[in-house]
Amino acid sequence: MERLSRYYLLYLILSALLIVVNSCEKDETDLSKPLSVEQINNIISKSISETGDFNWKDASDHMAWSAIIQGEESATIGYSAYPYMDEELESDAIQQIMNARTEIIAIALELERAENASLEVEDILLSEGEYFTHLVLAITQMETVKQLRQLPEVRFFEPNYDKYPEKQATER
Repeated sequence: MERLSRYYLLYLILSALLIVVNSCEKDETDLSKPLSVEQINNIISKSISETGDFNWKDASDHMAWSAIIQGEESATIGYSAYPYMDEELESDAIQQIMNARTEIIAIALELERAENASLEVEDILLSEGEYFTHLVLAITQMETVKQLRQLPEVRFFEPNYDKYPEKQATER
């Protein structure tokens, strides 16, 4: 009888452990699917209520990608150590700016072609700054977001996300 109660106790412990592990797995976000607009807005609201601010640089790659998908499927990317294209810049600085621009576009094009091999630069380069060193790129791939955000040449990476209610933004 004592042996049976030990097995029963072991059964209860293992069952409880299985339930805990299973419930943890269900709470994880599926990173292959974008967050909903509501989830994105809740994260933004939480950041604003806790810190008084929200900055895309603090968001995860998954959240940034989700905002791109739920928004305009594009992001604005500031690049190079020189935020302005200025006539007074030395040729080395101008070359660094142009190299950063070329690298960002090449990486984005290569990664976006994973979904659509016929894409050309004109398909992903929506606009760029004449004086400010920034690009607006069409993006749909999570890997594009990950790799571009890691580049040292990228000053900022912001999804063009316009779904956060204006009322919520001004009330905080």
